[in-house]
Amino acid sequence: MCTRVLWNDNDLAVLTGRTMDWPESTQPLIVAFPAGRDRDGILPTGLADDPNPLRWTSRYANLVTTIYGIGTVDGLNEAGLAGHGLYLEATDFGPRDPAKAAVQAGLWLQYLLDQAATVAEAVALMDGIDLLK
Repeated sequence: MCTRVLWNDNDLAVLTGRTMDWPESTQPLIVAFPAGRDRDGILPTGLADDPNPLRWTSRYANLVTTIYGIGTVDGLNEAGLAGHGLYLEATDFGPRDPAKAAVQAGLWLQYLLDQAATVAEAVALMDGIDLLK
């Protein structure tokens, strides 16, 4: 599980902080990804298995922090969109809709940072995908 704090009632700025609250090191890496990278929503092999993985080419360069060098947990893109993932073991994404392309939850934030410039664009992108645990 993760902990996040938000301070939004001061006159200076909205501030946030977070911890991973993880029982071991997640071997975080700070990685800069250029635009134009081909992606797959369930790679590397073995992360998840699905016959309909989402595939995309990144529109925006981004700087992210990874978990175990695979999933993205924090980041921001060149358009200014930032995202921060929290983990909850009990999360249930509901039944798989095979009509939608699949994205493993650890790659979901990377997809949004790669493709969206605004929160509204990110929310719209979420309608077209199905998340896998």
